[in-house]
Amino acid sequence: MNKPIKLLKTLPFYTVLFLFSVNLSAAPSSLKGVAAISRILSERTLVDGNILNLSILFGVENSYWSMLDLMGSYKSDQGEVKFKNGKPNSINTLLWKTAFTSLAKEMAKECNPLAADKIIHFNVYFKESLRPLCKWPNQEAMQEKVLQNIWLSIMAYDAPLEEYEAWRDFFLHSSFAHKSAYEAVPAILFSILYNPHFMLRK
Repeated sequence: MNKPIKLLKTLPFYTVLFLFSVNLSAAPSSLKGVAAISRILSERTLVDGNILNLSILFGVENSYWSMLDLMGSYKSDQGEVKFKNGKPNSINTLLWKTAFTSLAKEMAKECNPLAADKIIHFNVYFKESLRPLCKWPNQEAMQEKVLQNIWLSIMAYDAPLEEYEAWRDFFLHSSFAHKSAYEAVPAILFSILYNPHFMLRK
């Protein structure tokens, strides 16, 4: 799983997502879980002091929403706190896919400064990293520095360089190279979030 699949750039996007799901389900590592992913994304992308409540990505404003428990969470079991539902399976990977699809769309709203339906407040660093990507498919948006910045703003250094290169090559050489920003930007952001290096414990 740690080796990037160079052939991914030749496959349809949803085939790639299916392969990621298979990789996650077969992974020996466990999911980082709701609390860790919320903390990581809050630190890297949100305004200081804001905490990402993952339930809002499902249209629910309750940080204790029971479905979050299925995505990897700490629960008391006979007086002992244990990490539950951390093993990737068809249910929790689908829930994470749904959450990250919603989050990627929310992030992409920053491409439209006049969007009035934003529900998450992203920090300046993330917005500045995203802004050049909003010009996709112009060549300016495909520059190495632009792609590196948006990758690092979310992934940081959780993945090896080879993973970044495979991701970059997929979007530069697949049909996404010709799609509008409206289609491409959410997919680009989602693919970083749904990457096993971001989702799984080391």
